[in-house]
Amino acid sequence: MENKFDYLKIDGRKQLPAPWSNYPVLTDYETVTVYRQGRDFLDALVGQQDGWWTAGVHMQIGSAGGGFNPGRKWGQFANRDNALLWALGWMLSQKETKGAARKAALDKIESIRQLKLF
Repeated sequence: MENKFDYLKIDGRKQLPAPWSNYPVLTDYETVTVYRQGRDFLDALVGQQDGWWTAGVHMQIGSAGGGFNPGRKWGQFANRDNALLWALGWMLSQKETKGAARKAALDKIESIRQLKLF
């Protein structure tokens, strides 16, 4: 499954020193809790690195889990909401994200995309 928010990601790897894969990731970032149920969880991670917003994910659903800390080597974003939407899209692209976890991610996307008047 694809990440429907990949269009928000800016590929800045050419701006990073070679090899880009060695560029450090953030250790200080904001954790946005998306879902918690027993041992299962979805956390979106957002932070700024070199003036750019970055995103990461930590997740555990059933026996499958993993993730990555935010860092420019994974992509950079124009603003926090774009980084958060991309992380949520990445979660939804994983086959393990089903049921209540999937609904929680979709609800979070809806809350971000809602028009905020005040």
